[in-house]
Amino acid sequence: MRNPFIITFKREVNTSRRYILQEFEDSLSKVDCLKCKMLRTGELLVENEFFCWPRDMLWNAWTGIAEIRISKHPTERTDYHLIKYAIDDSWNMSILIFGLLVFSLIAINSFDSEMRNAFFLIGVPVILSVACIGFWVHLWMQWVVFNRIMKYGSTRATMCNYNWPKIMGKKSDEELRQIIAGKHQLPQAVINIAVEELEKRKL
Repeated sequence: MRNPFIITFKREVNTSRRYILQEFEDSLSKVDCLKCKMLRTGELLVENEFFCWPRDMLWNAWTGIAEIRISKHPTERTDYHLIKYAIDDSWNMSILIFGLLVFSLIAINSFDSEMRNAFFLIGVPVILSVACIGFWVHLWMQWVVFNRIMKYGSTRATMCNYNWPKIMGKKSDEELRQIIAGKHQLPQAVINIAVEELEKRKL
């Protein structure tokens, strides 16, 4: 049975970005409370720790998200892949449903009929409205994360400030091997470009 609380973002990317999942892993592994794992199916699984308090708890895009699965799929256009970014938001939905049930039971058992009617006519709609606003803000934050990595790779500032394909094209084979081996403090997205440059020279 399909989880009704999964929201999926999709976007096509050129096949030259062959290490796109590694770029997601490199970016998201640096986030508090997230653990990244590459599965045998080729998916990247990003798990959120339930009992974890991130430094930016109030404005954290990951609060309440159980996991994210990022996968790469072929498309009708042979030079493009489809990237799917599936967010499991079941923790947030479960907390909301549980909270409403608890407050409803309290209202039924503790309030008089007038207060009970006020709660169900005013309180419940207000709670649901606030929850909906929070949900859409939360979803927008995830959309920003997804698009930023899709567009800029694992490190936006580094990738934007320099023309890395041109820089790697001027490097010697030995320099490229050193970069690939991790002997320079460069983000994974830059290392991927070094790999592609070295493979291109072998053709």
